[in-house]
Amino acid sequence: SHCARPGVLDLCFNAGLAVIRPNKTSFHDIMSFWRAKSARGGCPNDQNLLWEYFYSLKKWTPLPYAYNIRRHIYRPLKTYHFAGGYFYGKPWNMCPRPSRQTALRFQGPVVEVSDVMLLWWRYVYEAIDAYGLQHWWAVHPLQDKCRTTY
Repeated sequence: SHCARPGVLDLCFNAGLAVIRPNKTSFHDIMSFWRAKSARGGCPNDQNLLWEYFYSLKKWTPLPYAYNIRRHIYRPLKTYHFAGGYFYGKPWNMCPRPSRQTALRFQGPVVEVSDVMLLWWRYVYEAIDAYGLQHWWAVHPLQDKCRTTY
């Protein structure tokens, strides 16, 4: 998707959300491109590699910004990209993280980035319940970072 919000010219490629359907030939071409770039000095990151490959072939269609919103809330909001550290960081690194009760009570609206973080936790807790993952969650490494009561 685009890197910049609407009204800001920034023609870069952002792999925060990407839909890629390479065929076997494209896959092998990408891997060859990666090996060639790696041989010239280090391992290129995935975003730059994919950008150079697809952009050079004129084979990418940017998704609207609504699919790669980050830092600020923008409407319409289709997905939120927890990119880098920025102001809020990533929800799985929150300490303290919201309690199960707080997250499950959240009904919106999403106005601030902190609301997106709370909504993320609501979905985690709902998935734990829906898929019977209470035991898995109790021993999951995320629990070691910031212990909360489920």
